[in-house]
Parts: sequence; C-alpha cells; structure tokens
Amino acid sequence: MFRKQRTLVRYLISYSIVLLLPVLLIGGNSIRLFMIESENVFMTDTLNSLQASVDTIDSKVAGIERLMAYLQSNSSFTAHNLQKGAYEIYRAQKQLSQYTIMDDFSNEILFYIRNSDLLFSSKSTYDTGMFAERIYRFTQWESQAFNEDISKADTIMVRCSDTAYCAATEGQRILTYIWPFPLLSKNPYASIIVPVREETVREIINIDITNGYVIVFDKDEQMIMEINKPDESLINSIHNSCIGDVSYNKITCNGEKYFITRVDSSKYGWKYYYVIPQKPTFQNMQSIIIQNVTMISITTIAGFFIIYLIARNNYMPLKQLMELISKSKITPGLINNKESELDVTHKELIFLYEEHRRLSESIYNNTSDVRSALIDALLYGKIPTRDYFNKKGKSIGMLITKQYLRIVNIFLDSTIEDNNDFENRLVSLIPGDLEVYFSYDSEKQFNLVVTSETTGRESLNKMLCRFIDDIKNRYGILCRVGVSNLFTAIQNADEAYIEAVTSSDMNSERNQSAICYFEDANYSIWSSQNVKAYPHKLFEQLETVILLRDKRQIQQTIEKLCNAISRSDISLFMARCLCMQTINCVMKTSIIIKLPQPIEWHQYDWFIISKVLNTKEFIMIIEEISSELCEKLPVISSPAIELENVLTYIHDHAYDSNFSIKTMAIEIGMSDSNLSHFFKQRIGRNISDYVNDLRIQKAKEYLCTTDMPVKEIVIKVGYYDVSSFIRKFKQLAGVTPGDFRKKKGTIAE
Repeated sequence: MFRKQRTLVRYLISYSIVLLLPVLLIGGNSIRLFMIESENVFMTDTLNSLQASVDTIDSKVAGIERLMAYLQSNSSFTAHNLQKGAYEIYRAQKQLSQYTIMDDFSNEILFYIRNSDLLFSSKSTYDTGMFAERIYRFTQWESQAFNEDISKADTIMVRCSDTAYCAATEGQRILTYIWPFPLLSKNPYASIIVPVREETVREIINIDITNGYVIVFDKDEQMIMEINKPDESLINSIHNSCIGDVSYNKITCNGEKYFITRVDSSKYGWKYYYVIPQKPTFQNMQSIIIQNVTMISITTIAGFFIIYLIARNNYMPLKQLMELISKSKITPGLINNKESELDVTHKELIFLYEEHRRLSESIYNNTSDVRSALIDALLYGKIPTRDYFNKKGKSIGMLITKQYLRIVNIFLDSTIEDNNDFENRLVSLIPGDLEVYFSYDSEKQFNLVVTSETTGRESLNKMLCRFIDDIKNRYGILCRVGVSNLFTAIQNADEAYIEAVTSSDMNSERNQSAICYFEDANYSIWSSQNVKAYPHKLFEQLETVILLRDKRQIQQTIEKLCNAISRSDISLFMARCLCMQTINCVMKTSIIIKLPQPIEWHQYDWFIISKVLNTKEFIMIIEEISSELCEKLPVISSPAIELENVLTYIHDHAYDSNFSIKTMAIEIGMSDSNLSHFFKQRIGRNISDYVNDLRIQKAKEYLCTTDMPVKEIVIKVGYYDVSSFIRKFKQLAGVTPGDFRKKKGTIAE
C-alpha cells in the first residue's frame, strides 16, 4: 500500500520528525530547568530557615549571658558572700529563682561553687555526686567527668547532647551549656550549668528533619549536638563538603545523594549543618517529572497517530484529484506515469490558478460596482443606520466599525488610465488607524468615506498629503481635496458629502492644489443669519401635505421653498442643502405612503446636485420632482380631513409635557386604539415615535440657535427629566445634546 502512496509516507515521516524534535527539546529542557530551579528554591528556603533558627538559638544563649552579667553585679553571688554560710547560699538561691529564664529554652539554672560539693539551682540544692548519679544521670557523662568539667571550665563549654534519666526528663537527650563565673574572669570561683532539652532545640530549628539530620560543631570542629544521629561516614563527608564560604552543596555518601546546608553562628563560631537525602525530598517532584515524561510520550504517540490520520485524510483529495485529472477533458494528457502525484497536481493547480485569476478579475469588476453602489447610497442619504450599512457591506468586505466619519471629495485635473494601479497606490497609503472606502463620481472625481476612533485629523491629513504628492510625482496630475466636518450619525453622510464638495469647489475658486477642510471655511448653514433663515417649518409642512395627498398644498409649499432658495442672502452651500433636503423629504414620505409608481431617486442624486452652481437650476430640480410626485400621487378624499386634523393637533401639542394619545383621541372624537391604528396605517409610524421626532428636531433647533441650558430645553420640548431626554436624543441623533451643541458650535466658529 505504501509503495503506491509514496507522497503520503514521505510527508508522514517529515511531519513526525517536525513534531518529535520540538517536543523532545522543549520537554527535556523544561524538565532540566524545573529541576535546577526547584533545587535552588529548596536550598535557598532551607538556608533561610536554618539561619533564622541559628539566630534564635544565639539569642537564647545571649539571654543567659545577660543573666550572668546581672548575677555578677549582684553582691549575693560574690565568692566572699557565698562562703559565709548556708544562709547566704539560701538567699542567693532565692534570688536566682527570680531570674530564671522566662522562656522555654531551659527551665533550670544550676550554680556550682568550685572546690566544694555544693550545687544549687533555682529549684533546689544538690550534692555534685548525687546530682550526676541520681538527678541527671547521663549515659555517657559519668560523675567524675561531670565534676571535672564543671570545675575546670574557663570559657563557654557545650557538652554534646546525651541521654539523661531523671524524674522530669526520663530518657530525654540533654544538651548542657557550662560557663565560668564570673564570665571573663581569669580566676573563676563558680560555674553556671544550663541543661537544655534536645527537643527544645528541635522545635527552635524550624526545618523538617523527619528524614534529615542536624549536626552542630563548635569552633574547634568538635561535635556538640546531633539530631537523628547520622553515621560516621556521613559526618566525615559533611566536614569536607562546605569549605570556606560555601553555604550549601550536594554530596554522595554510601551511594546516596544528600543536600547539605551550613550556617555559621556569628556570635560563637559554631557551625550548624542541615543534611537531608535527595531522594525522599524530591520524591513528589520526581513523580511530577515522571508524569510529564509520560504525558510527553503519550502526546508524541498520539501526535504520530493524528498526523497519520490527517495525512491520510489529506491524501484522499489528492488521490481523488488524480482520478479526476485522469478523466478530465479540460486538461487531457496531463498525467504522466513517471511523474509523482505532486508534480501532476502542480500542473493542474497552475491551470486552475490561471482560470481562477480570470474569474477573479470578472468578479472583482462586479464587486467594485457593488461597493460603489453602497458608497453612493451612503452619500445620497439612503443608509439609515450603521447596522444596515454593515449588513449590506459584510459580504464585500465593507464594514464601518469606528465612531467618527468624514467624507473626502477629490478632483483630478486630468484622467488616469490605469485605475487599478491608482487604487492600489491609494490603498497602500491608508494608515492602520483609519478605515477608508472610495467610489467614483466620474473619471476625474471620486469620494472617500473615512472613519476613525479619534476626532483629530493628523492621520487623515498626513495620508492626503502623501496622496497628493504621490499622484503628482507618479502621474504628473494635480488634484484638489475637500474634507467634510466630523459626524457620527451615518444618516448625516449626505450633508457631509455636500460639505466635502463645497470645500473642493473652494479650492477650485482659489486655483489651489491643496486640502480644504469645511470647518476651516466660512461656508456654514449654522451661522446665526442662515439658521434664522432656514425653513424648518416648511419641511414639516411639506411632509404633512404629502401624507395628506393634497396636491394643491404640495405645490404651494414647494413654491415657498423655491422662494427661500432664491433669496439673495442664501449661500451656494445653503441652496444645495435646501434642494437636497427637499428631495429627501419627498423621497422619504413617498416611501411611507407607498406610491403605486415609485419616483426614480437616482435622477436627483447628490452628484447632480453637487454640479449645480446657481439657484435657478436648484429650483428647476425641485419643481421637476414636485411635478413627478403630483402625477404619481393618488387622490384620497374622505380620510384626508381626519388625518389633517390629527397632524394639526400633534404639531400644536407635541411640545406639551401633558400630551397623551388618550386626550388627543377625545378631542378628535375617536377611541385611542382606533386613533393609533388609523395613524399607523396612514403614516406608517407610531404616534409616540412621530412626537419624539418632532421634539428632538425642536431640541436641535434650540441647541443650535440659543445658549439655553439643556434642562430648560428638556422642559421646552415636552420631556419630564433630563436623563430620558438625553437617552432619546442620542438614540435618534447619534450623539448626546452636549456633543451636538459642541459640533454645531465649532462649525459656527
């Protein structure tokens, strides 16, 4: 089987090697680093714990020496006083009981007067022979040796821990400290003996010694204490392990590995060794390592199996492709028995690539048309929301995900033959913080929809400057650029388009090849003079009379709008906006009333409006669309008066905070349910939505034309509280009232 599937075997082996090497290298190195780091952490923690224990023991011993210093200053413990008799010894014993160490290091202090048989403590008085044979009966410290040690000690002496038998310490190991008294005297006349239980030292040394050992040597390398008693060979190895400043090390003794930690007492020069076998200490760690190795092995084996299944599964299409190629009439004679499956597939893929490229060019041309149509719909004000745009543009890779938008209009002084190269150059200049989509108005003019997350224009300005220079250097073509104001509500794109075209026209008037931002120009429909002249009421009236199907009133309202456009104080930009808003009002309302024959809106698009340079042509366009509307508008007689009454009532009372559908229904003489149904059927919207639109439009007018606080505007337009007003305003306008006022205020400035 494998001879016929050489490609499968080759790739199976290759993929297996590629998998195995990283797994082994990474896994082995990880285990090695884990072991090293674990040992370092263990040794460091052990060293710190042992150092703390040594410091505690030194402090305990220092406490005894402080007590001795106090006794030296006490007249009751002088040699002369102690030789006076039993009463003075009794007094010294009573005072000694008062100074017994208050912690649990030792519960008894013994005071021995040399050259006598007298030994007394904080608890009782003893004969030295009786004390060594009965009170503290050590197994390796006989009575004679005991007497010699306490009589001849001329510096601090520590007797190695030994098992002692007495009523209080039956079978316990005792570590004995012996000091000459006075401490620094050349001729001491007494000795201080402090027995300390080895168990007390174990508790102070806060280290796990279940499997380990603690060994203490004095400054003369004599062992003075051992816990868990290691064998002699281990003790000899310990001596040779931590030499000089070495604090920890690893040794091997009798075939077993040990960790050794050493801490030197800075006060007495004693050396504390902590020794523990490596195997039980890292038994859990070794278990973890074994588990990791097992998992790596299982992963490797599973990987081999999965690679085999995947390779075999992936080979099946190759095999099927070979069968199809052999039967193909499109590429006859492509298979050669001397060639491998991959060679044959390579030839077939080249053929398919050429076909794909040819088809892609065809699809791209169609996609470009769809993209241009979607951008044009946006610029013509036919896109109601971002979600609507993104839903339409998702399949062709057009999504608006950023908050702020601008429209850029670019006019070239001559045509470019290679549009593909031109578009690629433009795409290559787009920075990462901008989204840019473009469409053509003509061979010389095109538009950009630019979105960003910030209000600054540095990134856009840099891109446009590079574009102007690149077009000039590459094609020798000059261009002028107009940029609209920032906006967030996507339904305002049509107004922004007019702003961009107007800014571009300003460059034409100045004969400049530069970038003109609308906010830097003096064209503004929001100047104080033009706001007062802007016929908001006429557009409300036009919408109402179209809904009423009243042709006479439609003609009269259109005539008033034409008179407003023909005024001498109206700027070109203002006239364009009035013309386009009239067209939008007619289009929107005609959709609501569902004309039997819809108006062809593309006959009145922004491109046509942007090319008009005088008010007479604007008036002709408005009169033309008005005539087309009246021709296609069916006449409805009976309900018109009723609907007119409803709309009149709403416009008269919409800004009253007490406005309600129930009250309006009583005034008109209908039930509130019938009224709501009638309004929805005729207008296509709920009464509450219609009223909210009127209120928000009125609020916008106050925000633009007055300095009235938002709280007062809320009351003026019929809302009760500020929060609900702001929420509704942002829902319908796309921004908060404050941001709306700032934006319009910036334009006015």
